[in-house]
Amino acid sequence: MPQPIPEPVAPVAVAETSTVVTLPKTIIVGDLARALDVSVVDVIRGLVNMGTMVSINQSVDFETATLVANELGFETRAEEEVAPPTEEETAPEPISTKQVLWEDVDPSKLKERPPVITVLGHVDGIPGYHDIRSYPQASQPDGIVVYRFDAPLIFANTRTFSGQVRDLARHEPKPQCIVLASASISDVDTTAADMLSGLMHELEERDITLVFAELKDPVRDKIERYEEATVMSHGHFYPTVDAAVAAYASDHG
Repeated sequence: MPQPIPEPVAPVAVAETSTVVTLPKTIIVGDLARALDVSVVDVIRGLVNMGTMVSINQSVDFETATLVANELGFETRAEEEVAPPTEEETAPEPISTKQVLWEDVDPSKLKERPPVITVLGHVDGIPGYHDIRSYPQASQPDGIVVYRFDAPLIFANTRTFSGQVRDLARHEPKPQCIVLASASISDVDTTAADMLSGLMHELEERDITLVFAELKDPVRDKIERYEEATVMSHGHFYPTVDAAVAAYASDHG
């Protein structure tokens, strides 16, 4: 007697998933941008929107990196994550990212992290200016502080920037010129331009000059177009840090 032919089973629909990126427990902001294959400006903007002020060379933890990656359309997994257990195995239910992020923390145990001030110096045998934390032997020009800010100048970080510059102005001996190494400043908004105008007036009252070096032409043009920034003359911009330092030395030689 012939056997009945079974009816075909309908295929199971599989949902499309986004790209999954494996990340370590901590990662430098620049490395995170490369891992996601996106612009570092997009990563920094995402961190700023979260209230996290970091530069391209600073590190963030896995949870923070995951939030930024999710905003940019990526899924993440921890580098040390093991394969999921089989049906025969029993495993405790993993703690979700949301639970970890919103876990109550004793405020008395929190430590405030001060913003990092990147001061540059000249190293014999190495062209250019370099972070004095990496090169403690680096020398700094007399009367000058070379300072680098590794982020766009926008509303969310104007207070951080101006606070760092004021800290540098209070150094002893007092600097007569602060050279801002600006290659990493990719944008300036109207709030930041207004802040720069007021900050430069404040420094000039203390006989301190703030000048820009290596600022990209489109960003410089944008600053000069803002009405609030009319205090800036062409003498405040230099193509390189060396040119800014040389100009100061010529004026005060």
